[in-house]
Amino acid sequence: THTTADSMFGGPQPVDDIRANSKVHHLASFAFDSFKEHCAANGLDSCAAFEDAEMLHVLSASTQSDHGTKYHIECEVTTGRMSLQIRQEIWTKNLELLSANFATEGQVFVNALDSKLQLDSQAFSGLSASVR
Repeated sequence: THTTADSMFGGPQPVDDIRANSKVHHLASFAFDSFKEHCAANGLDSCAAFEDAEMLHVLSASTQSDHGTKYHIECEVTTGRMSLQIRQEIWTKNLELLSANFATEGQVFVNALDSKLQLDSQAFSGLSASVR
């Protein structure tokens, strides 16, 4: 349950539209694909479990006002679940993946991202504009 105080002071707010053509789904898919590219380019061992994984759908999402909009997105991928935190600052064109946690069935989430990952906000803006 979210109170009026939560809304006024930037508490998490559930995202209702998490369908395949929603902004949240496209953002999660874009961040996940960018993260996989980062893993491949840097040979990160923590990424082995999902290097061939594909994003299936968003399970839940919320947003929070925090120096822009912070998205908390849990999604299902072909090899398990990902929990992503993404910050978007439209006015500075900043888009970054703050955390990426992965879990296979029956496991707890494990942090798979070693540090924040800058995402290509221009590429995402073009992608999201083309699907509207």
